[in-house]
Amino acid sequence: MRRILLPLATLITLSLAACGGSAIELVGTYTSNFGDDETITESNWGDATIEDWDNDANWAVTRNPDDAQYFPGTYSKLVWTEPAAGSFYYCYVDFGKDTVEAARTSTQAADASDPDATGCGGFSWTKLSVK
Repeated sequence: MRRILLPLATLITLSLAACGGSAIELVGTYTSNFGDDETITESNWGDATIEDWDNDANWAVTRNPDDAQYFPGTYSKLVWTEPAAGSFYYCYVDFGKDTVEAARTSTQAADASDPDATGCGGFSWTKLSVK
């Protein structure tokens, strides 16, 4: 049994490291600058499932539920700023992709130089603050 568990534990550790850690760094409950509550867990960003992420590069790929009003069953890529003083900003840079890989390799970008006003597809970024 020990011969099986050690390689399995090593494989799990390497897989988690490839995703930028054991969990997305943003796990928590927040209030947005639009007055909405948002929850990020180890497996979900709101109603969407987190399929891949990189805490060092600050991006995640999510999958919309099959019954979502917009882009059901498709993948999105979002980016975020470094959390500071209990807040951070995020922006969906691409959405409606058919596969995780298509979303992960998207070259769409956002500009975080003035996230309160612009830089996310011509709009402001969403700011989340710890609730």
